[in-house]
Amino acid sequence: MEAARRETLEETGWHVEPEALLGMYVYKAPGNGTVYHRFTFIARAISEQPDAELDTGIERALWLTYDELIARRDDLRSPTVLQCLDDYLEGQRYPLNFIHD
Repeated sequence: MEAARRETLEETGWHVEPEALLGMYVYKAPGNGTVYHRFTFIARAISEQPDAELDTGIERALWLTYDELIARRDDLRSPTVLQCLDDYLEGQRYPLNFIHD
């Protein structure tokens, strides 16, 4: 879970505590055929770190409503973003001990 905490901080500037695994998703990019594996966690927001240095290319965290996200679907990195949100809203959750490290 340390990797999930670290990646969230590096990409959003927020400290979080993972509470559940939402799912594992596979996406094959149509443009280049690259296959991406996404592990999505449900986490509780702890605190924002305003001075956090975000990963290269990331400008800021942007919080959107579901409708705002749908309106910007063409800007999403992959269709799995919406699938993850839909799965979350449907109540899908797996215990963190599903992952062994």
